[in-house]
Amino acid sequence: MRHCLSRVFVLLTCCLFAASAAAQSNAPRIMPLGDSITQGAAAPGGYRAPLYDRFVAAGVTPNFVGAQSGVFGDPDTLPDHEHDGYGGYRIDQIAEGMGLFGAPDVPIEVRLDAWDPTVVLLHAGTNDLVQDYYLDGDKVLGIPSVIERLEALVARITTHSPEVYVVVAQIIPSTFESVNERIEAFNAQIPGLVARQQALGYRVGTVDMYAPLTPFEAGDFSGVHPTAEGYRTMADVWLWALRAIGPVPNLNPGRDDGVLQLDAVSTTSTRPWPPSATDLINVGTTTLERAVHQGYDGLPNSVEALHDGQAEGGTFDADNTWRSTFVLNTEVNIAGYDLTEIRTGAGGPFGIFQQAYEVWWSSVDAPTVWNRLGGFHHIPLNLTSQQASGLVLRKEEGPLASGVKAVQFRFVEPPVGGQTGYYEIEVLGAPAGQTQAQARSVAPRLTLGPAFPNPTRRTAELSFYLPEALPVRVDVFDMTGRQVAVLLDEQRGAGGHTVQFDAGHLPNGVYSVRLETPLGVQARRVTLLK
Repeated sequence: MRHCLSRVFVLLTCCLFAASAAAQSNAPRIMPLGDSITQGAAAPGGYRAPLYDRFVAAGVTPNFVGAQSGVFGDPDTLPDHEHDGYGGYRIDQIAEGMGLFGAPDVPIEVRLDAWDPTVVLLHAGTNDLVQDYYLDGDKVLGIPSVIERLEALVARITTHSPEVYVVVAQIIPSTFESVNERIEAFNAQIPGLVARQQALGYRVGTVDMYAPLTPFEAGDFSGVHPTAEGYRTMADVWLWALRAIGPVPNLNPGRDDGVLQLDAVSTTSTRPWPPSATDLINVGTTTLERAVHQGYDGLPNSVEALHDGQAEGGTFDADNTWRSTFVLNTEVNIAGYDLTEIRTGAGGPFGIFQQAYEVWWSSVDAPTVWNRLGGFHHIPLNLTSQQASGLVLRKEEGPLASGVKAVQFRFVEPPVGGQTGYYEIEVLGAPAGQTQAQARSVAPRLTLGPAFPNPTRRTAELSFYLPEALPVRVDVFDMTGRQVAVLLDEQRGAGGHTVQFDAGHLPNGVYSVRLETPLGVQARRVTLLK
């Protein structure tokens, strides 16, 4: 596996460089975060030394960052000794920087500000499990369970530094049977934690550190620290994790990469912006072919108020499963439309305050393939007054999407609880700017759409579009690169197609669905969470 990982390392470093606005062009800022395993107990330098070597071998000098330096005597071959590992710390103590063994009391938020990492490699929980410290929590004492403590730490990182990639490890095994049983139970809950963070739009992934380490590699005399060989295996797995997480878009509440959020709040009006003549989905406009509302079970007869241009009355969905699709009129504009701005409004005295939704769109070239623009969430500043709030999405340069055939809003449960409610949704744009002759000459592209639902409990559907008849193969791989399924291997005609991924026989985790044709290869990730 290590040789395979080294071959993809150059691509890994490219992903890191592209993702980091703060990093130097050749120095991704990596914060190793955790306990004595991160420090390097039992083998000076821990996994950081071989991880550093792998970067240097590819011609890249990484920049490890953190409040600690060495501690266990890093080898001279590791020029960069910084990290954020604290021997003996439990998860809550890692979060707070509680000053054990002379370390400063520095909360994680302050450390993130000080070191500005591109990516956080988080391996934490071993000390909680070894100490058997309130693993199920204690409601009387107000102590969360161990998995809740880990989720709280991840949430503090993502909400404070939404641009950071966080890779959460399912922790390494122990040579002690009783501790190992706790580790297995703890690890089984981590994919769910990661899926919840991803659903909120944060750059969070997971990696299995448990399975790759042999019993010999997993524990030194203490039963919890890896051997030198174990640390080298950890370095290989971290490389795979960084490769697998890829260029995950930032969907921090209220924004997406390249999308600006502009909030407008008024105490006197239920419309935080003036009406626009370029609203493509307004009821009755010639640019709207039809609107389809599915799963809506809110206020009777009010769903059309969602896009009537009036921002009056308000509507909501009781179980947050509502989906609305707006099909644009391409008889009028054969090349489709350029989306320049999306506006949503919420507020009022009825407790319908939050907006939470994903935006998807399909193109004229591939009308059956849905592309995810992003996920967004907004809460008005003052929930006690009759206040309107607006979320306006647009890019610094260029449209949000081009050649659009349809726009879909998938309304979801707000991350802080409650119901999703709206006064108005407006999609602003214009014809794609091509003549009809030019539009007809545009070549459709090979496209693999995202999986839905994702995460899934068992089955996910993926759509793909072929510009011509082609032999098609669709395979599924786990995050170690092992093929686990063949979904399709046959000739298919031009146009839109779907394929089903039934993962009922597979363990929880992240899988890569790979579409291969003579015109190219595309892949999508699917998270399985049973």
